[in-house]
Amino acid sequence: MIYIYSYKSQKIYIISQNLELIDTLEIGDGLKNIPPEKWGSSVQFVLQRELGELFLYNSDKPEQGFYRISDTGLERLEYGQAKYKNKFILANGNFYDLYKERVISNNNDEVKQMVLNTDGNYYFTTSKDLSDPKKKVDEKNIYLTKINKKSLPAYIEELNEKNN
Repeated sequence: MIYIYSYKSQKIYIISQNLELIDTLEIGDGLKNIPPEKWGSSVQFVLQRELGELFLYNSDKPEQGFYRISDTGLERLEYGQAKYKNKFILANGNFYDLYKERVISNNNDEVKQMVLNTDGNYYFTTSKDLSDPKKKVDEKNIYLTKINKKSLPAYIEELNEKNN
C-alpha cells in the first residue's frame, strides 16, 4: 500500500499498488493546520519496524504526539502501553521512546547512518573505531556498529545522561 499525506485536504490517502484508492483517513487535531515549509511539510511518516506499525508525526514539534495508522483509522499514541516497553522510533537522528514519551537526541556528529531494524537492533556507521576510543579518527575508514536489542535501552539511557 502507498500512504500519501495531503496538507491541503488534511487527510491521508491509502492507495493500492494498482493506484486504486483504498481508504481516506482524517488526521489528528494535533497535526491539523501545520503550514508546509518551502520544500514540504514537517508532518512525516515513520515506521516502527520491530512492531511493523506506521506512525505520523510533526518532526518540528514531536511533543504534539505520534499518531498510529491502523486499519480502523488514525489513533493518537497512548504512551505507557506494555507493548511499547523498550520500543523506540528512530527519526531525524533522535530516539523517540514509545513507552515513556520522551525524545533522546543523538548529538554524536561521528554517527552518520542509523537504522533500527525489525529485530530491534540498532546499527550505525561512524569513522571512529569505538573498540579503541584512543585511536585517532580516520575519515577514510567507516565502521559499522551494532547495539543489540537487549543493550539498546541502556545505550539510550547513556545518551540521555550525556545530553542532560
